[in-house]
Amino acid sequence: MKYLFILLLFLNFNMTAQSITEISISTSIRELSDESSRFSLEHIIDKTSSPWCISGKDWEKQDSIDLQFDKKVILSKIYIANGFFDSKLFSLNSRPSKLILKSDLGEKREISLKDNFNVETYEFPAMNVSSINLSFPNILKGTKFNDICISEVSFIPIGSNDLINNRKSLNERIKNILKKPIVIQSAQGEVNDSFTILPTKEEFSLEPQTKNQKSVILYQPFATYSLEISPMPKITLTKYTNDYDLIKIKIQGRCIVNYEGENKTEPCKVLIDPLDSSYTLYLKNNLIFNSKQPEMFQ
Repeated sequence: MKYLFILLLFLNFNMTAQSITEISISTSIRELSDESSRFSLEHIIDKTSSPWCISGKDWEKQDSIDLQFDKKVILSKIYIANGFFDSKLFSLNSRPSKLILKSDLGEKREISLKDNFNVETYEFPAMNVSSINLSFPNILKGTKFNDICISEVSFIPIGSNDLINNRKSLNERIKNILKKPIVIQSAQGEVNDSFTILPTKEEFSLEPQTKNQKSVILYQPFATYSLEISPMPKITLTKYTNDYDLIKIKIQGRCIVNYEGENKTEPCKVLIDPLDSSYTLYLKNNLIFNSKQPEMFQ
C-alpha cells in the first residue's frame, strides 16, 4: 500500500525547477509519534533540520520512498543530511549507509553514504526524470536506538546552517500566526463542522460553530470521533526545547467515540499544526487520525 503526502508549494521554501510536489512511502508503516512533529515523512524534503524517523523493526530492505517533481528534470547531484541531524543524537540512532536512486524509466544509481553529521553532496551520471525512487538496502545501526533517521534529501544546494535556520524561521512564523484566531476544519465532516482556536493572555480557548455545542467533530469515517468542549479542555502549546522542534497547539481532554450508535468516552489529545491547521488525534496516547494522511485511517 502506498501513502501520499501532497506538499503545498507556497509553504516555506524557495521553489525551483526541481520542486518536489509529492512524497510517498511504499509501506503501511507510520513514523514515530512525537508532540513536536519531529519525525513526519515530509521532513525529509522540508529544508529544515527536522528528521524523518521510523522504527527499525518496521523497515524492510524492499521498502522505498517516491518523490514526484513538478516537471521533468535532469538530476546529476543529490544533497543528503543523513541520520538524526543533532550532534548528540546522530550516532545514537540508525541511518542508511547506502542509497539506490531509481528513475521512473528504470535507470539506477547506487551511492555509498558518508557517515557524518553534515550535509553531503553526491554526484552521479545524469538522469532525466519526472519522479525518483529512493531505497536504502544497508542500514548502519545506532549505538543506542533502533530508529532509522534521515534528516534531508535535496536536489538543490543546501547547507547545514540552512537546515537549522529554516527551522527557527518556521517557529518564528508560527508565533506570529498564534496571535490571531485559527479555524480548524473537521476532516471528512460536513462543511460547517469546524471550530476556532482563540489566543488569550494565559492559554487558548476554543469557540465552536454554535453556542450550545457540547462537542466538536474531529474525524468521521466509519465511526465519529468528537472532542468534548463542556467542560472546556486544556489548550496549551507544546514545549520548544530543540532547533528541530515545531511549536504546536495541544488540546488535552476527553473524546466521544460513536460506533454503530454506541458511545464511549476516552481520554484524548489533539495536536494542531498552526502552519496549515492540520491535526493529529490520539486516544490514550495511541495515534487514531492524522488529517494530513486521511487515507491511512479509512
